[in-house]
Amino acid sequence: MGELIYICPECGSRIDENSDFCCRCGCLKSKARVLDSGSVSGLKCPGCGAEVARGEMFCGNCGSPLNAVSPLNFDKSSAIAFVLAFVPGLFSVYGLGHLFLREWIRGFMFLSMTGIYWYVVYASGRSLVIEVISIGIFLYQMMDIFRVSLIRRLKNV
Repeated sequence: MGELIYICPECGSRIDENSDFCCRCGCLKSKARVLDSGSVSGLKCPGCGAEVARGEMFCGNCGSPLNAVSPLNFDKSSAIAFVLAFVPGLFSVYGLGHLFLREWIRGFMFLSMTGIYWYVVYASGRSLVIEVISIGIFLYQMMDIFRVSLIRRLKNV
């Protein structure tokens, strides 16, 4: 039997053996997926569902390519979320992509940022500082959609 590896169920990162919480998201170690480093990794082939070891490029059972964690190969709902975040975001409307992914808290947080932004623009007019803040919110929203989509993909592997 090899070393035990703890994988966070929330963000997919490895939890240190001496920690009680995930250092990235704070999830309890007791909720983590436990893997034995001497055995298979717990990953499944997208083609046939057979278990495959981490680092393999092709499934030994059916020969399918194992590019399951490629950030450029998202599912349809993630692509729609990107469009719903990008297009309205160009017009300083944020949070629609998060709401589509059912990330309610984040979605309403970004929608409230939209309301605050438009209130400030209405009250004081556009300025360089306000536009820089708007661009920052837009970029943060896009990175967060990417993060949520990647975590969902890692959970579905």
